[in-house]
Amino acid sequence: MSLLVEEVEKIKNFSEFYSDSFIDVLHRVYQDSIKEVEQEDYYQSYLKICNNTATLMRDLGIDDPMLASSVFSYLLWNGYFSKDRYFVFSQSNRVSNLGALGADIMRGRSVCINNAEMLTRVLVDMGVDAHLMGCSVSNANLDSVYRPDIERKIDNHVKLRDKLLGAVFGRILKNFGNHAVTMFDSDGTYFVNDPTNLPFANFSGFLQGQYVESKVSFDYKPWIMLLVEDIDADRFRHIMEQSFVMSKYVSLTPDIVRLVYESSIDICQSNSFLLDDFYADNIKNIETVCKTLKRK
Repeated sequence: MSLLVEEVEKIKNFSEFYSDSFIDVLHRVYQDSIKEVEQEDYYQSYLKICNNTATLMRDLGIDDPMLASSVFSYLLWNGYFSKDRYFVFSQSNRVSNLGALGADIMRGRSVCINNAEMLTRVLVDMGVDAHLMGCSVSNANLDSVYRPDIERKIDNHVKLRDKLLGAVFGRILKNFGNHAVTMFDSDGTYFVNDPTNLPFANFSGFLQGQYVESKVSFDYKPWIMLLVEDIDADRFRHIMEQSFVMSKYVSLTPDIVRLVYESSIDICQSNSFLLDDFYADNIKNIETVCKTLKRK
């Protein structure tokens, strides 16, 4: 069987597996999760922060989703979304809620799914076709990936309670993958940004990807998209199939990735006063999230 035939067969099986009825069930879960939080103060404040971030991108003259993604990473890791301007990657003391996953960032700590969900919202607020995507990473060692000059704070001390919960939910949600990223449309081609580890990625096959400048590959697990987005079956399948088709013609190169990150850091450092004003304008929203976001 040729590679092309194998890929076409994957698409066929994918369409049959993600049936309309299956997608409708996950869509109802999404609707219920939004109803739970849409009246909450933290949710409305979180939405304002995301929208204000999209406005900041426009104020900085940014409309390209690649550049916006890398600027977002700079803001994230430098604490511009978090209380006390301090942010750390941590699996402990998290309060994520399905309807507003990224709101945990305001409390100063989060993991990949929080980071990718907030980036997705910001891009959508900019008018970009962007989606939260789960994936299963085959190799967690990303040392070979080019990383821009953005300091990341990592808390490797996980409380026993959180370890046990992570193990239980990891087994339950194994089909959702072990990592989360943001996929976005740039001039008709879907690419991926990983705001937690900082690399960009190309689609390398149907529901498959590979980080630029790295041998790290992964399989996409699209279920999470259906849980957190108001998206119908036809649109969902079109996005998945389009990402595969266009991956055969267009891909990011290491030079492009380096240029994007170098440009984004230059923009941020040259406009530090705008970033400080952005934080000052959002501090009340950040405080509202921290005060009202509670563990369910």
